[in-house]
Amino acid sequence: MTAPVVPAELLRDQAQPARSLGVWGVRNYHTTLERRAISGGTMTGGYVAMVLAATVMATAGLLLNSSAAVVGSMCVAPFMGPSRAVCLGALFKNRRVFFGGLLKQFLGLLVIGSSVAALLTVVLRLYLPNIDITPEILLRAMPTPRDVVLSTLIAVSAGAAASLALVAQPSIVESPWGQVIDAVIGVEVAISLVPPAAVMGIGWALGTPEHSRNAFYLLLLNLAALDFVGSFTILAMRGVR
Repeated sequence: MTAPVVPAELLRDQAQPARSLGVWGVRNYHTTLERRAISGGTMTGGYVAMVLAATVMATAGLLLNSSAAVVGSMCVAPFMGPSRAVCLGALFKNRRVFFGGLLKQFLGLLVIGSSVAALLTVVLRLYLPNIDITPEILLRAMPTPRDVVLSTLIAVSAGAAASLALVAQPSIVESPWGQVIDAVIGVEVAISLVPPAAVMGIGWALGTPEHSRNAFYLLLLNLAALDFVGSFTILAMRGVR
């Protein structure tokens, strides 16, 4: 795949000196934000491959009732970029980036994630015994009011962390440490997205539509919290002019 092309109208004048505006005293920092957003809203083969790997790992972990495997799937899931594209695309008023991020979230979670989880569950049930609902699945499929509140807190904190990774320490955004922070925060973002998407597919395959329905509601709640809080955090810190 080719690297995304940055539209000329998004780029700032790189000849301008850096400004001393608190956390914004970084040369061409808004250009950096825009480049990150454009990259996050661009569909690539690598993104699809990582979603497939994360979904297979999450599905196996949920069916095995292994919290460690579920956590491992979060380390693989590439959902930091699309969430960032939605947040920054909205704030920069760039429809292409905004809808590109939304499309990546929709395809990655509802199309690829849930479909692969359903197909994998059907195949495993044909050849393996005891493929059934586990406590790890029920945790995402039948949320009590307590589960909804706590899941919302996780999604809200992940949305804030994803934005703070960009705006709280702008001096290291382009450094190798900035990429490490991205990876760590990406795991936090995936916590609230990958398991519910996989449970949707598992519910379809096992003939329990109520589990799929509840997991879908939980996924929508988490996405809304991630995207809205992420946008609000950047706007509150006056990162967009």
